Amino acid sequence: MIKFVTFGETMVQYNAEYLGSYDKNGSHLSDIAGAESNVAINLSRISDENLQSLWISRLGNDNEGNLIANTISSKIEMVADLYDGEKTGISYLNHYEKNVHKKKYERKGSAATKINFELISPHIKDADLLHITGITPAISNLCRNTIFKAVQKCEDLNIPISLDVNYREQLWSSQEAKETIDQIRHSATIFKVGYDEAERIWAKGLSPSEYAKFFYSNNIIVITNNADETILYDGENLITVENIPVNLIDPIGAGDAFMAGFIKSIFSTTKYIKKILSFNKCDRRKILEQAIRIGNICGSLTCTRKGDTSGMPTIEEIDSHLQKYYYNI
Repeated sequence: MIKFVTFGETMVQYNAEYLGSYDKNGSHLSDIAGAESNVAINLSRISDENLQSLWISRLGNDNEGNLIANTISSKIEMVADLYDGEKTGISYLNHYEKNVHKKKYERKGSAATKINFELISPHIKDADLLHITGITPAISNLCRNTIFKAVQKCEDLNIPISLDVNYREQLWSSQEAKETIDQIRHSATIFKVGYDEAERIWAKGLSPSEYAKFFYSNNIIVITNNADETILYDGENLITVENIPVNLIDPIGAGDAFMAGFIKSIFSTTKYIKKILSFNKCDRRKILEQAIRIGNICGSLTCTRKGDTSGMPTIEEIDSHLQKYYYNI
C-alpha cells in the first residue's frame, strides 16, 4: 500500500456562471477549492486500491464545512473535524473576457488557519510522500510553523516531500513567499513552480530552463508555463515536453491536476520516490519524461471544464491522449 498524505485549507468556491464581477444574484456553481485536497482527490481518481490518499485539515461546523466534509469524505480518506463557533473559508471565482479569472477570498481566521503539527504528525510517520504547497504557510503563522515542523519530521524519517509553490498574492507578498519557500524547497524531492510564479517571487529574469537549474538541489525540479512546454531538471537531464492543445474553459486547478498525474506516474514505477534520484541518467529520463506527459495531459484536460477537479481525466482518457499526442498512434 502506498500512502499519500497532504494537509491544508479547503474552501467552498462559488464559481460564477456569468462574465464580470461578483453579483450576489448571479448564478454560481458551488464547488470545493483547495490545492492540497485537489491533488489528493485527483490522485485517487487515477490510482487503484493500492494507494491511500489522505487529506488533513480543520473545518468550521457551518454549511460550507459540512459541504466540504461530505464531498471529500466520499472520494478519499479525510481527517478534518468540524468545530463549533469556527468558520470555513469561502472563495469567489469570477470570469472575464479573454480568459481572465479573478478570485476573492473570505478566509481570514478560518478553522484551517489553526492547523497545528500535533494534528499532522501521527499521519505522516508512515507516509510514502507528503505533499505541501506554498498556500498553507501563507494563511497563518501557526500554519507556517506547522509546515516547518512537518518538513523537519520528513527529513528525520527520510520521507519524500513534493512542494508546489502555488503563490497567492492575496495572502502574502513575494518577499514573504521567497523567504519561506527558500527555507523548505531544498528539502523537497519534487519541487514544482510555474514560470510566472518564479518571476514574481524570485524576479531573476531567467528562462524556464535557467530557473530549473537555479532551483536544483539534488532533487527534481519542474517548471510549468501555462500552455507552453514543461521543463524538468534532475541534475543531469534537462527535459522539455510540449503541452497538448485544448479548448480552454477554466484554468483553475490545472496545476493540481498536473501534480496528481506526475506523482501517479512516478508511483507506477516505484513506491520509493527518492530512489529515482539514484537511477542512471537514461532510466531516470524515461521515468520523468513520461511523468511530465501524464501531468501535462491531466493539467490540460482539467482546463476544459469549470471546477477544480471536474475535468480531471480517467486513466483511459490519459492513455488515449498519450497515444494521440505523444506517441502519434
